[in-house]
Amino acid sequence: MDKKSRNRLLAGLLVVLLLAAVYVVTDQVLQRQEERERQAQSEEKAASLILSVSPEEISRITFPGTEGTIVLERQGDTFISPDDPDFVMDPGKVERLTGDLSALVAERTIDGGDDPAKYGLGSDAKEIRIELSDGTEKVIRVGSRNDGNHQLYIQTDPDSGTVFLTRTALDTDFDGTLASFALYEEFPAFVPARIREIDVQKEDGYTLVTPGDDSCTVTGTDGNVQSADLGTVGQVQQQLSNTSWLSNIDDHCTDLSVYALDDPRTVIRISSEGQGGAEEPLSTVTLYLGDTDENGNYYVRLEGSSQVHTVRREYLADLAENGPEFFWSLAYSFVSIGDLDHLEVTAMGETHVLKRISEDGRQTDDALHWYVDDREVEKDAFTDFYYACVSVTAQERLASVPELSGEPVLTLRYFLTDGSEKQISYYETDQNFATVLYDNDTKAASTNRLYVNTMLDSLAALIKEKGEQPHAIFIGN
Repeated sequence: MDKKSRNRLLAGLLVVLLLAAVYVVTDQVLQRQEERERQAQSEEKAASLILSVSPEEISRITFPGTEGTIVLERQGDTFISPDDPDFVMDPGKVERLTGDLSALVAERTIDGGDDPAKYGLGSDAKEIRIELSDGTEKVIRVGSRNDGNHQLYIQTDPDSGTVFLTRTALDTDFDGTLASFALYEEFPAFVPARIREIDVQKEDGYTLVTPGDDSCTVTGTDGNVQSADLGTVGQVQQQLSNTSWLSNIDDHCTDLSVYALDDPRTVIRISSEGQGGAEEPLSTVTLYLGDTDENGNYYVRLEGSSQVHTVRREYLADLAENGPEFFWSLAYSFVSIGDLDHLEVTAMGETHVLKRISEDGRQTDDALHWYVDDREVEKDAFTDFYYACVSVTAQERLASVPELSGEPVLTLRYFLTDGSEKQISYYETDQNFATVLYDNDTKAASTNRLYVNTMLDSLAALIKEKGEQPHAIFIGN
């Protein structure tokens, strides 16, 4: 190796050694910098914890509320009010208050040379006083909120003049009335499908019976029993399952007349089936409804309770503000063709008998035959008329049966396979509506005249179809 090559080799080695040295120094510098940052963060975190009181050490908390000073004294694992023997504190609110005091963190410290009054920490500032089991006392002064970050100005040592900014909501957590911290009952939980009866006691009261199938009924105080609309019943059942207290008003009301709950205007009893089904007795919850507040929401209490709450009007209005007519079903005409033995139709002074016959008891199209009087007709003509008859709904239900003159324009008398009968009669009212009587002429409704016209037109087409068919065996009653 010549001299020139050796020089290049030595130069390369020097460069490598220099880079290695730079790497080692840089790594050490970075490690020291990271360590300083970790230490600074640790010191910053430790410095930000300005108050730490173990919940078990707190024996008494005093602070100004919206209606006077609130005093809470420890009794076992909770707090009581020495001023109210009936007061029971909500455990969740106990944890919120003691949690605030167990780790009160300052986001920023302001020089004690500043005037605390400009932070809302003057002589009239709110003070939270905490007495500990060892007899010592801690005071937190609560000021206003910062306009920029909305953090709260506080002092933990008023004599020092030092002001802190904190995110802890001491101004709202330590506020309200004594009742704000009370333990309140929950609104009862309802499963819509398990509600079996809703009894509403009021001037125009009623009882809804919901057996869990399609046979819901509503009975008024006069004993009038009507089929209930399934959609409307389902709606109120769902509303009950979604209901909760809007607000808690009084945890131990001694004068229920203030809310008209001493003599409630409406009493609602809800009876529900348990998970065991019909084998178990029904459980009943009773709601007492009094006056409404300025927003129209009901004052409510549970039977056996002295607590007063409010419930949003929309949750209970359907039950509390309507009579039995609100729940009446507008459907009255349906009769399953599978339950039909035969149907007598009287219109325009003539009566026709409609019946379907199976050759061998099978209910398939190839085995069924359709008859009007003594003649077989096409299935489509028969079913067009039949389904026109059983799909009619009321425009409105009538509270009583009116006196009607003349003969009905159409009478349908269904004879069912179980031996029962069902008769529906339509009377002319005017060019727009017809009056219908049903349930042995004990109930009445108003229906659109177009329904009647459709039935009569379908009947005329069916009679015409009958006349074009060959003679068949007469099917009697």
